[in-house]
Amino acid sequence: MSNKSKDSTAEDEGGASEVIQRLENDDLFNKPVASRFWESVDDFELSPRSIVVFATFLFGVVGAAWHIYAAWQGQVQTFFIRPIHVLFILGLGVLVRDWSGDRRSFDHLTWKFGVDLILFGVLVAATLYPVMDPSAFQTRHGYGLYVQMDYVMAAAILLVITEMMRRILGYIFFGVSLLLFVYTIFGQYIPGMFRHGGATIAEFLTYQYMSPLALWGTPIGVMARYVVLFIIFGAFLDVSKGGMFIQRFGTRVTGGSAGGPAKIAIVTSSLMGTISGSALANITTTGSFTIPLMKRLGYSSEDAAGIEAAASSGGQFTPPIMGAVAFIMASIAQVPYLTIITLALVPAVLYYTSLFTSAHVAAKYHNLPTVPEESLPSWKEVLELSHMVIPIAILIGALVAGYSVIYAALSGIVSIWIVSSLRPSTRMNVKSFINALYNAAETSIVATVACAGAGIIVGMVQLSGLGVRMSSAIIGLSSGNVLVGLFLVMIVTVLMGLGMPTVPAYAITVAIGLPALLELGMNNLASHMFIVYFAVISLITPPVMVGTFAAASIADADSMKAGLSSVKFALLAFVIPYVFILNPDLLIVAVEVPIVELVYYILTAMAGAIFIGMGTGGFALSKLHPVSRVVIIVGGIGLLTPGIMVDLFGLVFCLGGTLVDNRRAKTQSTV
Repeated sequence: MSNKSKDSTAEDEGGASEVIQRLENDDLFNKPVASRFWESVDDFELSPRSIVVFATFLFGVVGAAWHIYAAWQGQVQTFFIRPIHVLFILGLGVLVRDWSGDRRSFDHLTWKFGVDLILFGVLVAATLYPVMDPSAFQTRHGYGLYVQMDYVMAAAILLVITEMMRRILGYIFFGVSLLLFVYTIFGQYIPGMFRHGGATIAEFLTYQYMSPLALWGTPIGVMARYVVLFIIFGAFLDVSKGGMFIQRFGTRVTGGSAGGPAKIAIVTSSLMGTISGSALANITTTGSFTIPLMKRLGYSSEDAAGIEAAASSGGQFTPPIMGAVAFIMASIAQVPYLTIITLALVPAVLYYTSLFTSAHVAAKYHNLPTVPEESLPSWKEVLELSHMVIPIAILIGALVAGYSVIYAALSGIVSIWIVSSLRPSTRMNVKSFINALYNAAETSIVATVACAGAGIIVGMVQLSGLGVRMSSAIIGLSSGNVLVGLFLVMIVTVLMGLGMPTVPAYAITVAIGLPALLELGMNNLASHMFIVYFAVISLITPPVMVGTFAAASIADADSMKAGLSSVKFALLAFVIPYVFILNPDLLIVAVEVPIVELVYYILTAMAGAIFIGMGTGGFALSKLHPVSRVVIIVGGIGLLTPGIMVDLFGLVFCLGGTLVDNRRAKTQSTV
């Protein structure tokens, strides 16, 4: 090795050590407002800025604490818990997010902040209005006996939520909402099958604000009752170094093998993704460490961004938490949450098996170095924090034992307080406890805005009858052909997800596509999972791929090339939904299947996932020719598809492509 090469290697190893150290030291849930609050306390600062920061911080802490109290007391009334949730979380969003959607610095309080205080006041009035007398509020809507203030408050809260959608979710989501509003109000002027009777502004306002099926519908209800509790669980786990245990464990186990940096990203991002509940949030936090680490050790910027985007997105369909969409799915499908995480188990294992294999063989293909041993945490350091896995086990155990989701979440939160006290290094003090509450409240903002927006959009879909018309169009275009119908629902889901978070993409497509899938004879639970998968994958699907854009910006990569890379690494996610919807046996609880057959299906599917990973990574026993890669991927899809003959053909393709290419490589090396 030349001196230059040695210097380069030493630089890479030093850079890897530096990045991993940052991964250890940085708090993934940390929020600037919390830091500024404690700085003001330490400096005894008394100024307009410190007063605003104090009030904002206290509002977030009280908001998170209220959710724990409401869950403990069993508060479930629709027009109580849901408006109060929006008040605390969306109100915090108005205070901490500036007009561009960025976190407010609070360094200079301009007139714009004054406008936001007015918006905050409007939100307070509009959310407390139904809470003051829920029975009278619902009675007026039931009998159509509206008063003038109903319309005023409806318009006020919809304007505030729409503005927060623009700030936090971007102009695409905002544009879709505006388009659907125009369609709902002026549908009588649209020719063809999508024509409807239209709706008045008064009908629109009262339906959105006073019906339990629109703004206050399932998405925001699930967010208020369940999802916030799991975000609080994640925030407490983080301040007690449970997140650091996940990072250390993933780094120690995978870092020293081929493709170690990518595997660290996959393990860390997938596990943290189930806690954070948001692929985009996960990409921007864990990606800020995993992407530089991959680049340091030889991965291209595009592949580093693609792997991180694929890994973080998959966390949303990976048990045990899966983010907000799983709770919404359980509510709409009317099945226990345990059923949802059981459904998701095998597809998630297959997805990450393929992704893991692809990262491994890609490293072999490019002959990339592993993470230096001296940069990895020792097993002693891993075991030092291993007790923090107990709260996660308690949470999962409570779900498996059949306890309610709320009981499981509260048990997990309480167990963190107890377990963290076993070691001084993880023990929470008053400051970390309060920080966890605030961090959870601020972390909930994006998901709450998405759920509120989803409820509004679903309300417009129902009010205009668009769901029924779209479903009829899908059935008509498919002419009863199942594969064509599935393809059309996939396209609708991906289109709905372009620029949208997973929750609204799923909620909208369920209203549109689920009736079509059921009419085509598909299994109900498998149909829900089909839509969830493509709602998640839309985050990394070109051309509008908000997840990949975020990863590409961190990696300083070409966005479109990064998008193609993320699709390459996540290829199985585009295949597996077709497999399990056509054969729900892989979903374990969707249909009854003999245990021997189930084990056979899972083992052959695992083999297919591994071969697909080899094909996308470009390496098996040796570097693969492009034709061999296609052959192996096709064979892997065959192994995923149930049926002995199909499995045999798939195995022949996989082994044939591998062995023929290996012989070709050996022949070339001897020439």
